Amino acid sequence: EADSVAYSDEADSVTASGNVVLRRDGKSLKADSVTWSRKTGKITATGNIRMVDEDGNQLFTEKLDLTDEFQAGGMENMLLALREGGRLAANSGERAANGNILLNNAAYSACDIEDSQGCEKTPSWRVTSRSVVYDPKSKTVRFKGARLELFGIRLMPLPGLALATDGRAISGLLIPNLRFTPSNGLEISET
Repeated sequence: EADSVAYSDEADSVTASGNVVLRRDGKSLKADSVTWSRKTGKITATGNIRMVDEDGNQLFTEKLDLTDEFQAGGMENMLLALREGGRLAANSGERAANGNILLNNAAYSACDIEDSQGCEKTPSWRVTSRSVVYDPKSKTVRFKGARLELFGIRLMPLPGLALATDGRAISGLLIPNLRFTPSNGLEISET
């Protein structure tokens, strides 16, 4: 679906513009513009991208390369909002040959990143990592070089940290829910 579609004989490509919506196998993508190269099968989406996978995880970015099988490839300045409530942001990412998504300079938090008026806020805690591997087959996120930050202060390293994107339990360190309230001060819970 799109407001307009144009075909280029020279480039052998199709470009859809304005409120573009693509759907395939339980996945959907919304973008300002999408170009499909018929020669290479590569799909490039740009502008206000929101991609939802079959599990309900949402990817937000400004530029995204896809295969003709609708698998995400290269991406820049992305935010992955997991169905279970966590958020994973990264400067860049790419799909490896085995289907895993490799993220660079990433941060994860389950804290809200907006206040009640919709304004951005810094989460009270987050896990930063030099790289993250998201495996869509096993539905896990594995961190490499992870460190816990609490109120902007870098604390302890978290070697071997992994999360499930589908809500199932994984053995290991539990990431707490931390927040500060005027009545109770610092609150820590395991849910």
